[in-house]
Amino acid sequence: MTPIERVSAKSRALATLGLETHVNQGDLKAAFRKLAFEKHPDRAQGTGDEFARITDAFRFLSDNAGQLGIPEAPPAPRVVSTRRVSRPTVEPTESVLDDLAMAECRAAFEGDVSGTVHVASRLYRTGRRLTYYVATPAGQGLNRVSVPTGDLIDTRRVCPVIVTLDSREIFGCVYEVPAADCAKSFPGARSVSFRFSQ
Repeated sequence: MTPIERVSAKSRALATLGLETHVNQGDLKAAFRKLAFEKHPDRAQGTGDEFARITDAFRFLSDNAGQLGIPEAPPAPRVVSTRRVSRPTVEPTESVLDDLAMAECRAAFEGDVSGTVHVASRLYRTGRRLTYYVATPAGQGLNRVSVPTGDLIDTRRVCPVIVTLDSREIFGCVYEVPAADCAKSFPGARSVSFRFSQ
């Protein structure tokens, strides 16, 4: 087929599909699907000859797309959802420490009563954020608080932890455990704080 014959066959095939000269392979497929649906002899009011002409035109253009200068269809734009995925809300829970846990916390001091000694009595938990309530007010200088740590780990291995803090680190009756100490003493907790009574 000479170049002139190729160009004229391309223009006839494009006209059969109802397309203009500057198209890509995606446009060819879309036009063929539309016309095949409209002119199919079994479904619509088209004839077998019309359907054969449409099929032959599409086959000629798609088989010779590289020689006819018909580019491939550009990739479809990727649809990215802008909706933010919401995390489920965690209901806060409050629990009173039982007598056995408080007795174990008191026993953890074992006669070492330097500074003011405290034992937590309640635990308020929201997800991995823990707040221990201490029924006694914070003393001046050194304060030591004993709390059970089994809320985020296996409760069969509950062992009390003693946290030593200075009264100058307590603001508004609340002490926030530093992140390094929190990871070491309270594994699995995101943040731990102590709330002292007034």
